[in-house]
Amino acid sequence: MTFWALLFSLFFSQNLVLSGYLGFSGLSRVSGSSFSKLILSSLVITIFLVVYSLLSFLLSLVLAFFSLGGLHFFLLISLGFGLAKLSSAFSRFSWAQGLFPHTQEFLFNSVLLGGVLFFTSYNTDIFSVLAVALGGGLGYSFVRIIFWGLGLRWTREVIPVHLKGWPLTLVALGTLGLVFSCFNGFFTWGRGL
Repeated sequence: MTFWALLFSLFFSQNLVLSGYLGFSGLSRVSGSSFSKLILSSLVITIFLVVYSLLSFLLSLVLAFFSLGGLHFFLLISLGFGLAKLSSAFSRFSWAQGLFPHTQEFLFNSVLLGGVLFFTSYNTDIFSVLAVALGGGLGYSFVRIIFWGLGLRWTREVIPVHLKGWPLTLVALGTLGLVFSCFNGFFTWGRGL
């Protein structure tokens, strides 16, 4: 459980921590007038995550019924890539591009999260899967809003000189720890239901 939470934290933080502060490509800056779009896109990602987790849970039941447990990992990966392809097609619509400028990137992250949540909820009931999926989606939204607020104050071009170097690195590492702790807590809470 801890391993999967840490693994997802690395994927997740690549777009949130490293993008705006350490110069890597990822989550773009969001203007002050885009807060409502940020909330809407976060809700869509949460819904997408719940759907993916439910599909994964149903897939595990089908595999167990036909005694195909050995193909479990392969079929989950196939399902993930299929949903990522659907999200790519979805992002081509003009109205979707206006609402989610990085729809494919965010939905692919939610596919990764869905896989991690499913593995941590393996062999549990459907209510635990839903609880973990909702917890993960809300955590995803919460951290995005935090970084949206930070982006309003400091962008990569105007980071104060006294925060560059080690202070900035410590902020990034601290945020990694926060993301890891939050999602590990969601996993534990979901499994305990």
